[in-house]
Amino acid sequence: ITGLPIGGGMTFRISNLLSAIAIFLAVFYSSRILQLVLEKRILSYTHLAFGTKQAIKTNIGYIGLTLALALSIASFGFDMKTITFILSGLSVGIGIGMQGLFLNFFSGFILLIERPIKEGDYIELDGRYGKVNKINLRSTEVQYTDKQVVIVPNSDFVLSKLINGSRGPVGRLRVYANGPYN
Repeated sequence: ITGLPIGGGMTFRISNLLSAIAIFLAVFYSSRILQLVLEKRILSYTHLAFGTKQAIKTNIGYIGLTLALALSIASFGFDMKTITFILSGLSVGIGIGMQGLFLNFFSGFILLIERPIKEGDYIELDGRYGKVNKINLRSTEVQYTDKQVVIVPNSDFVLSKLINGSRGPVGRLRVYANGPYN
């Protein structure tokens, strides 16, 4: 048997499938090893901020995954021109439909690289005071003074006026007995 015809002049073969899986795993795990080497042997000796190191490591992972998928699809026998055309059309549609998600995702990169806030900072956002508990790629966890923990989209920190009370040399908390104007 030479293979199972699947249309478009392509034939399904077990050898192509196994080759595609092997290439995907090899490239994917190579990128993971590169991430570990970067983290342990290179980035740990630099003076970069923690968020910058994490962003570099995360981007290496995404690049490795994309490369692994592309190479394995090509090795399976698919025409890359056709796949590129289809994926470009899909990416435009998905991009329009998921603008908010992408905005928060890239805002997370900005927060991790520029570090306008970091975990433990006391902030004021939209008139509410709170402490930053955790910064994720899409959202940030803030515990407000009334002990509520709120998940805030990262775009709120990038696009809104933000006051970081922990950035200056001295931080202070104002406490009013009956309001600020008594």
